[in-house]
Amino acid sequence: MIEEYGNTFFQRAGSAEIAVPKNTWLVRAATDIIEMSQAYASDGFVFLKTTMK
Repeated sequence: MIEEYGNTFFQRAGSAEIAVPKNTWLVRAATDIIEMSQAYASDGFVFLKTTMK
């Protein structure tokens, strides 16, 4: 179940769209958040595989 949740989270993080005006500082913040969520999901898979051994 945890792996299924991780897969869903990773897919959603990869398909997230920025919905703020492109000429504002919010774009940078949104980009950072998306990148951080993708890194978090990726790290989660590494930790899961490490602990499942």
